[in-house]
Amino acid sequence: MLTWFGVLFFTTLLGLMMGGLLVSKRNLPQHKLILAVVIMFAGMTYVGMLLGSIVSSFLSIIVIKLFMTICAILFIFVCLSQFHSTLGFFYTKEKLVWAPLLVLFLLFGMEWAFADISPWVIILASLLFMGTMMAGTFVQVMIQEKAWRIPYSAFIPFVWLLFIVIIKLV
Repeated sequence: MLTWFGVLFFTTLLGLMMGGLLVSKRNLPQHKLILAVVIMFAGMTYVGMLLGSIVSSFLSIIVIKLFMTICAILFIFVCLSQFHSTLGFFYTKEKLVWAPLLVLFLLFGMEWAFADISPWVIILASLLFMGTMMAGTFVQVMIQEKAWRIPYSAFIPFVWLLFIVIIKLV
């Protein structure tokens, strides 16, 4: 029961973070982009579960959490270095931002495999991820409306990711 709660909790925080990052250019994201991110999440967590069930015999969960931390910090660094004030974090010519994010999704799936979570949970987690992404966009729009003079308000969603990383390491 605790592992289910952990999966749903971290999926919620990850969805809030992604939804907030998609609003970074101060307008709502396209529906195609939200759907693409949800499909990438579902696909990479499924591949991660398959890969995690293979490597679970010789790899420790601590190593997966360490890789997850490194990947999250790398994702934050890449996002900060590739940020464009009018285009946001995810724009058409920038493909570098997607690589650490996909690896992060893969590592989430590997962690779920170590916890012996059923692959059917991916459907529930993907629906939760999509819902919390939409909630994250709503929250980020409200934050940016209130803090419209603060140029760093687009970086607030990284707090969710840092919160995930700190809890995973503890």
